[in-house]
Amino acid sequence: MVEKKCRICYIGASASKPLFHPCKCSGDLKYIHLACLLARLRTTMNLDCEVCSHTFEFVYEMPEIVTKLRILCGFISLLYVVADYLFRKYWYVPDLFVYSTFLFVGFYVIVEMIPRFGPTKRPISYRMPKNAEGVSAL
Repeated sequence: MVEKKCRICYIGASASKPLFHPCKCSGDLKYIHLACLLARLRTTMNLDCEVCSHTFEFVYEMPEIVTKLRILCGFISLLYVVADYLFRKYWYVPDLFVYSTFLFVGFYVIVEMIPRFGPTKRPISYRMPKNAEGVSAL
């Protein structure tokens, strides 16, 4: 029996690096590691297989930090509306606290999100489609 190896690094399947085939290739070129596939896609910036021209199916998943930041931004927006109301009604609001909070959150969003959603189209994370067959290590 022929041992199944990755077509890029020529290493077999392991528990930490399983092999799968996300395209229509067959034979020795059928299997690939996820890390090898993503590295190749980052260098070529092409979502098509170089052998069979099949377009890879990616399922983009939103990072958990984005969901948390949406909740945080909603809370801070509510805080700003309340602070604005109190300022207009009573002329007393600790402006330094409100504006420093906005500055901190804005800076955090910029620093955290720009590297993740850069100007290039790169897969954030990959989940195998239901039709891709995985190969487990022996």
